[in-house]
Amino acid sequence: MADSYDFQPSIQLVEQAIRAWIVDSETSRLKQLLRVDTAEVSVPDELFAQYARDAPDDRVLSEILRSATAKARADWHAAAPTFCDEMVAQPDYDVPFMWLAKFLKQSGDTELAVALLRYAATRCRRKSILLSRAGEYLLFAGRTRESVHAYAQSIAGMVAPPQPGQFEQQRSFLCMAELLEVFEDVRGWRWIRRQIQETVLGEEFARTFRDAAFQTSTSEREQLLREVPLISRRLRQLFPREPLAVVPEIRQPASWLRDRREQRTRQLMVRSWAGRIAAKRDANPPLPTGLESAAQRVAELAVADHRAHLALTDKQRKQWHDRQYLDHLAGSGEQPEKHLRAVVELRAIGHQLDKGGGINLMIAVAERAEVLAGANILRDIEICWDGIGDWMG
Repeated sequence: MADSYDFQPSIQLVEQAIRAWIVDSETSRLKQLLRVDTAEVSVPDELFAQYARDAPDDRVLSEILRSATAKARADWHAAAPTFCDEMVAQPDYDVPFMWLAKFLKQSGDTELAVALLRYAATRCRRKSILLSRAGEYLLFAGRTRESVHAYAQSIAGMVAPPQPGQFEQQRSFLCMAELLEVFEDVRGWRWIRRQIQETVLGEEFARTFRDAAFQTSTSEREQLLREVPLISRRLRQLFPREPLAVVPEIRQPASWLRDRREQRTRQLMVRSWAGRIAAKRDANPPLPTGLESAAQRVAELAVADHRAHLALTDKQRKQWHDRQYLDHLAGSGEQPEKHLRAVVELRAIGHQLDKGGGINLMIAVAERAEVLAGANILRDIEICWDGIGDWMG
């Protein structure tokens, strides 16, 4: 273990050590990474100029790293210091950075995990897999536009399209294909499917990935609908596909085609939601101060609960649907489990509104919350408030 660190098996100490190491190495660069403002990025010129392309790296795991990866699967706290030492010893090797970023993500510090991956992409030889992992973390953190940019940078960093067996690189292309379809760039999606034909994303992951990509505000979606075709065109220029005559036809099973039709229907629904919400915004003035803050909180909680619900296990879903248990938590003051915090607070607000004005007040706050969220969350609120007073979800 490096002499410069006195590690204890603690998430906080590991985070402090990572921050200290990067700050000591390049303070200004870390500050820039931690406050990346993608609104200022010129797409796609500046976006693709931020990182160099991949360089060959044929290193294999040392015995130290091999032992640390095995240990990490059983005890993160015990393995993290070893990855920190290897990160310092091999600052151009991506493996320690990848594992530490995963550790930070699981400990709840997604921002630092993404910053570490972005920083590593400026130092390591294989940049594309680091940026791809950053894109995934950003998407599931609700930062869809930054995720699209990270996946685009990942693909732009590759020297050539992925070959059979290069699953990490293929994953970048396949995830980007999902994003291109969500944001209606059919030409880009077809280009990727012709590049990557022997590999597909897992069905459950792909569905969760697309659901997360749809959780954007109206303004962010409009911005992405403008940007994505520009990004897609630049990527196609980097990797022109083979002539059509030598590319076999892509055939997909009927179940896959049904899923795509459902996805296209959902895209059309999102468009209609945007128009409906805009009309409601014009016709729905702000509520009195106290109720307006309640509506804002309901909007935040409904969006957070929808995202959390995508990742629930079967056992957690049963807890989520147990209204008596949720009301017990809301009224007892007990700290609910992380996956139930949003729905418990929503139930508590619903009960307060029911006591203060009944179902009419609940409807007014729910409709105002949907306007403030800029997304179709009314059905989520209806389900969360089911059984409160006269409310039926």
